[in-house]
Amino acid sequence: MLRVGSMNMLLHGVENPAIENRDSLSEGHAGVAGQFSLILANPPFAGSLDYESTAKDLLGVVKTKKTELLFLALFSRLLKQGGRAAVVVPAGVLESDGSAITEIRRMLVENLRLEAVVKLPHWVFKPYASVDTSILIFSKGGKTDEVWFYRVENDGFADDAQKSAVANSELPEVLRLWHNPEKRT
Repeated sequence: MLRVGSMNMLLHGVENPAIENRDSLSEGHAGVAGQFSLILANPPFAGSLDYESTAKDLLGVVKTKKTELLFLALFSRLLKQGGRAAVVVPAGVLESDGSAITEIRRMLVENLRLEAVVKLPHWVFKPYASVDTSILIFSKGGKTDEVWFYRVENDGFADDAQKSAVANSELPEVLRLWHNPEKRT
């Protein structure tokens, strides 16, 4: 993945990307806290997690083995004041019960400023996965006053393994409304 990431950055004009090979949830992340103004992420939702080597400060925010919750805690630490993030999360982060999930939602609303939840179609990651997801958009600094919710029904692709293009994607409308809050209903 390092080579793929490096090549992608190079193809997009970033000549010296800072891409590191490490476990983002381990103790080694501590040296970069508060250094990022923008985080765009689609972190892994499942997989193996070495709970014993997971960063203690992240476990202090949310005691869990759920990587999607630990990554949200990590992104909160990595953002500098005023920094913003857009993170893909599974539906369970918004819809499930449990103390860890409740704590992360409290963090998003009280310690961060949750700005928007964009619900994606369940097929958006097919054929690789059929996971119900949303994008959380939040910033560091301030509390949540209001949250904009948008449910995308058409992302411009069909619900098939070939990801056939279809007309009338809502994504341009989502961006237009995001940049023009006075036009939201």
